[in-house]
Amino acid sequence: MKNWGNGQLLIGKIGFCERSESNMKEVIVVGGTDTIFEYLGTIKLNITLVQYKEKITGYQISRATKIILIGEEMSYGEILEQVELEHSRREFDVILTMTENCIDLCSKLKDDLKIEGISKISTGYVRNKYKMRLKFKELGIPTMNFLKVRNKSEIKMFYDDCEVGETILKPLSGTGSEGIVKISGKEDIDSAWSWIGDGTGDLLVEEFVGGSEYSAEGVFVNGKHKLLAITKKYTTGDPHFIETAHIQPYNLPEKYYKKIELYVKMFFESLGIYMGATHTEFKIFRDEVYIIETHTRYGGDRIWELLLLTKGISQQNAIFAEIAQKTADKFPVKFKIAASVFVIPKKMGNTYTLEQLTNLKKIKGFYKTDLDSKYYPVRELKSSYERIGYVIVGADNFEELQKCILEVKDILEIE
Repeated sequence: MKNWGNGQLLIGKIGFCERSESNMKEVIVVGGTDTIFEYLGTIKLNITLVQYKEKITGYQISRATKIILIGEEMSYGEILEQVELEHSRREFDVILTMTENCIDLCSKLKDDLKIEGISKISTGYVRNKYKMRLKFKELGIPTMNFLKVRNKSEIKMFYDDCEVGETILKPLSGTGSEGIVKISGKEDIDSAWSWIGDGTGDLLVEEFVGGSEYSAEGVFVNGKHKLLAITKKYTTGDPHFIETAHIQPYNLPEKYYKKIELYVKMFFESLGIYMGATHTEFKIFRDEVYIIETHTRYGGDRIWELLLLTKGISQQNAIFAEIAQKTADKFPVKFKIAASVFVIPKKMGNTYTLEQLTNLKKIKGFYKTDLDSKYYPVRELKSSYERIGYVIVGADNFEELQKCILEVKDILEIE
């Protein structure tokens, strides 16, 4: 297998899981949710979970081989000490994470333990949008013009040189549309600067590229990247582009599939990454694919679940199958096409009634929701993390799916 690019052990009443089997691969998983284990399927591995105390669940306790609890207040040295102690007992083979906010910690542990995983050097390109774009440029992967900036004067200079007359200002790292703002004229620069938090630290400014937004979901199998599906993205539009819905699979001409496969392959191979899930955001403008960014994880916003429902593919399962050198499991296909719709209420203080939630579940093609009947404060959203919930629906074709989505919006009174 190729290289991917004061804690405490959980003991006592809640149980110190000791189910190790000698012929299995020893894997460290850093952070994550219950879905780490929900889609293991037939894949058998010894999994040591390094998890934050605030996020541990009973389900994770019941499924992990061992658990190392850590806290936000702990230093990296304290975390490393506990993991190294367990490594001396178990000899871990691979370390990985399936959540964005643990990527840095995971890569540091990989380097210090000297086991397979994604290195800190490789992670530096994936987690930093400026370094990522420099790598795109080096490799000849189409991307928009960009500049790292520290103040409003540098933004104004970039804007003056911008041929398209519109730019995007964003943090160097971050997810969920957090801190993203469009600048359509010089008069927008001051408000954009304030929106992003008065420009603390380096920021990225780039030319705005038109066209629809998409993402490509993939996974490495036997060291080769495999494109699994294209997802169509819907957003609130400018200035902040907070995601409101995703539809998958979304058919695009074959030539675009080939370009995406090529660009993702080029980028990750240049970093020595050959394993794990991938999520690549892109636009198509004037017949060219422009890569916005790419990640060494599966897509958020239930995108991974849409793949499960429409293709019977679990990216979580595929990752573990690759480690175990087994064939990934096939899960039941429920829909030919599916959508995740995110709830941004129109009304201040909206409360969804039991009747509304009951009507929601009567929609043909309804699959699941995380909404309940409670008070939802409505405010100006600054990121995707402030949306209040989601609904997943599916259908046999795009037209039927659109009807389902319209019914959801009508019942919940959302845009």
